[in-house]
Amino acid sequence: MRNIKASMMTLGIGGAVILGASLSILYIREGQDQHLLRQELSSVSIRLEKLPKTVTTDDLVAQQRDLETGMTRAKSDIEAAKSRLMISTDSIETTNLIVDLGNKTGVSKVSFESPGWSEEQLKGYPFSSLLLTVTAEGDIPNLVNFISAVTSQFPTGRVQSSQITVPKPNSRESVKPPRVIMVLSLYNYEGK
Repeated sequence: MRNIKASMMTLGIGGAVILGASLSILYIREGQDQHLLRQELSSVSIRLEKLPKTVTTDDLVAQQRDLETGMTRAKSDIEAAKSRLMISTDSIETTNLIVDLGNKTGVSKVSFESPGWSEEQLKGYPFSSLLLTVTAEGDIPNLVNFISAVTSQFPTGRVQSSQITVPKPNSRESVKPPRVIMVLSLYNYEGK
């Protein structure tokens, strides 16, 4: 029986040694695996920090609100620009306005010639245009002021030409005052 006890003890000790060695190997491998996983986790953390922060719903709502505000402002600006581009299409009202400018600047004998309003497309937008030839007489400084006043009064207009004629002294025409002949194109936005 002693033999059996000794062999059982030998087997038990051998089994314990094998079991201990196996557990030690598993523990070492697990430690190595944990070390690799920590390294991978560290590199993933570094990459995540470099990525842009995720957008929250609140951020998206705020961006949408800002965009809607900008769009409303842009629409308002467009409507304001359209209203500035719309002038009266009444030729009589336009000519009366130019006559008033002549009176304010000290110019006399303002006269007009025009074929009337016509339709045009400018950069794809519909406009009415009025070609208007304006003739006025007066002193040279008054004529220059008149040209400036007409130009600033019609921001949608363009002076195609402007010519001031001054009679030569001691000639038959020296009795006539200096005069200006302006050719204007006035535009009126016709879109919606």
